[in-house]
Amino acid sequence: MRGRLISTRMLVIHDPPARQDITDRKKAELEQNRLAQDHRLLIDHTNAPIFGIDTEGKVNKWNLKAAQIMGYTSDEVMDRDLVEDFITPEYKAAVKEVLDNALQGSETANFEFPLFTKDQTRVEILLNATTRRDANGDITGRGLHSFSSLLNLC
Repeated sequence: MRGRLISTRMLVIHDPPARQDITDRKKAELEQNRLAQDHRLLIDHTNAPIFGIDTEGKVNKWNLKAAQIMGYTSDEVMDRDLVEDFITPEYKAAVKEVLDNALQGSETANFEFPLFTKDQTRVEILLNATTRRDANGDITGRGLHSFSSLLNLC
């Protein structure tokens, strides 16, 4: 048998710049998604109760600790008006003012007021209302607020 000579050629193709840009963009998107997921997990699993509201005062964030203290799951409070649905009548105006101020950039620390849990236990709350900002420091129109249960009164 005679051997056959096979000719091979190798063509090296470099990624064009556009393809490289897409790869870099995908990496950046994946990193951004990972950071957002880390942020969600941190808020959901922190040992402090945290809730968020939108510009209309509707709940858009309710972490596990808030659910544990208040007795309401995230699904039960989502999109409900925080002040109207969960704040005792005599404190509605004051709490609304604190939250509205936070949405305008004026933060409040250690604001104390009572509210009632799902099982109607009165809980004294210490609220820290903060402004939520984007990476540029601009107010996004939604606040993340933390509160502490000071004392359970039956």
